[in-house]
Amino acid sequence: MDNTGKIAVGKINGFQGLKGYVKVFSETRPRDAIFGYDHLFVFRNNAWQKLQVEDTTYAGKSLTIKFKGFIDRTAIEPYYGLELFIENSQLEELEEGEFYLADLMGLTVKNEAGFIFGEVTEFLETGANDVLVAKKNGQECLIPFTVGHTVIKVDLEAKEILVDWDEDDI
Repeated sequence: MDNTGKIAVGKINGFQGLKGYVKVFSETRPRDAIFGYDHLFVFRNNAWQKLQVEDTTYAGKSLTIKFKGFIDRTAIEPYYGLELFIENSQLEELEEGEFYLADLMGLTVKNEAGFIFGEVTEFLETGANDVLVAKKNGQECLIPFTVGHTVIKVDLEAKEILVDWDEDDI
């Protein structure tokens, strides 16, 4: 799957009722920000498919979406488990110095002494703050992602993140 220009924002993880609504796990922040997109994409049958959002609602703590053209649960069932994507062009413009976490994937993480922890592979959400996961030679390093504290500088042009972290903390 070539997801160049696309960003995963969630996943279809269930069904709600019989009228074609799906439950979604959202990776957006806040969680219901996924409701702000008028269309989403799925990769199905080796091709990208655009799904037009018809309605969004809450079902208890679950987020649910109804896509146009899916009149009942049977029609949407083959989409169970598929990731939901947006195009980069659907993202809001950011102020100077701001970035999306997706922009940091693959960046090299190093400290001021020049020690390289690896490349960013993912972010873990915790109650207190996000945690950056850097991977090098199969070894993972978890670093609190606190800008201005642990994270000294994010340089998108140099594709680097400078951190105040000791290599002994791996």
